[in-house]
Amino acid sequence: MEVITLVRLLERLRNAPMFRGEGQNYSPSITDLEPIDSFSFKEFDNKITTYDEINSSEEKLKIVFPKEYKEFLTMTKGIRWISSSNFGIPYFVMFNLESVASMIERSILQNGVYSIGMMAYDNIVINSSEVSTGKYIYACSSVQGDNFKPLGTDFITFLDRAISVNFQRYWDWNSSAKIYDFSKK
Repeated sequence: MEVITLVRLLERLRNAPMFRGEGQNYSPSITDLEPIDSFSFKEFDNKITTYDEINSSEEKLKIVFPKEYKEFLTMTKGIRWISSSNFGIPYFVMFNLESVASMIERSILQNGVYSIGMMAYDNIVINSSEVSTGKYIYACSSVQGDNFKPLGTDFITFLDRAISVNFQRYWDWNSSAKIYDFSKK
């Protein structure tokens, strides 16, 4: 069995074609897939983050970044898939360190819960208190803090699944998933 690494996932992101489906719960057969040429992979226009900057931000923001997400921040400038058919609005975004810090400073979420990106217009969130469990990624349709669905994954597994399902909201495929409230009270 091949080990999934962040390097391989980023390579897949940069080189893989996107495919068009029919709606959120679309389950195509292999013959139904049609490549989308209008999607493009872009990195943010800023510098690569250093481990010293990441560690300093963790301390300042009072959060814990998972090891894999730290590695991601040192390997990319943040990433986004943009669809020209979507008026240039990113369909999949993983924030750079500056964007994460900005989101935390404006956040209404509990301390230690922070957004790292968006996928299919849902926020992708890390809960610092669960980083040690390896199951710390959540998704929500807004950052009001009251409807977070646990994805039960680490960053690498989340990224692998996101790519594999063509950036569809796979967490909505199971309507019995428990909802969490992370709002400040």
